[in-house]
Amino acid sequence: MKTTEIKTNGYNLLTQKNSAPVRMWTNGVPVDPKAITQLQNTAKMPFVFKHLAIMPDVHVGKDSAIGSVIPAAVGVDIGCGMIAVRTSLVASDLPDNLLNIRHAVEVAVPHRRNINRGGRDKGSWHGAPEMRKRFTVSDQKRATAHVECRKDSDVIDEIPMAYKDIDAVMAAQSSLVEVIHTLRQVVCVKG
Repeated sequence: MKTTEIKTNGYNLLTQKNSAPVRMWTNGVPVDPKAITQLQNTAKMPFVFKHLAIMPDVHVGKDSAIGSVIPAAVGVDIGCGMIAVRTSLVASDLPDNLLNIRHAVEVAVPHRRNINRGGRDKGSWHGAPEMRKRFTVSDQKRATAHVECRKDSDVIDEIPMAYKDIDAVMAAQSSLVEVIHTLRQVVCVKG
């Protein structure tokens, strides 16, 4: 099937016969060809209204690509446990060692390790098996040196390099968003 890609102001437009157009805010961000195939298939569905919108964090999903804007098409757990809360604290108010804070969060907040051992989608660009081949725990320790988090082989799939570059992701959707604040992790609970 022939697909046409047109670069427009702010997004790429994929079109194919008998299909809704696919608007992809992915300039400068790699997109897995398998995700493109999923997007093309989804765009043929009768419930797609006007066009399919694709965000720069797009990646292969089980049946539908993650990062496509279709309410409930890929689940209702989008957000991946992230939260930002404005407090009166500044960095100098935090203790030098954040391990006790991480442990308190792990005890208080349910997460994969204390719920079940089932599968999960984390929005990562590469899967766990590939991450285990490409990176070591030493790589993970270097990449997360500034963050209090687990640094072991069970969470190697959470290494920052498994995810798309956040600056490229934000740049790709600059016609949609305005960056007001940039957040950096200090404590991270995974796995």
